[in-house]
Amino acid sequence: MKNTQPFSIHALELGPMENFIYIIQDHSSKRAAIVDPAWEVPKVIALAKQQDLQITDILLTHSHH
Repeated sequence: MKNTQPFSIHALELGPMENFIYIIQDHSSKRAAIVDPAWEVPKVIALAKQQDLQITDILLTHSHH
């Protein structure tokens, strides 16, 4: 069945603090934005490759001091 939604959001719980990292996927362009990629970046990249996505944006919502 074909996905009729314009985008999907994938949530990954990664790192020693179990932070959530999100991949926002645009189905029509196969582009993706990564939200808060603080941990285990190779796993994020692997999921993007698995979905045949081109990462075009990185969004950082906050920082830790």
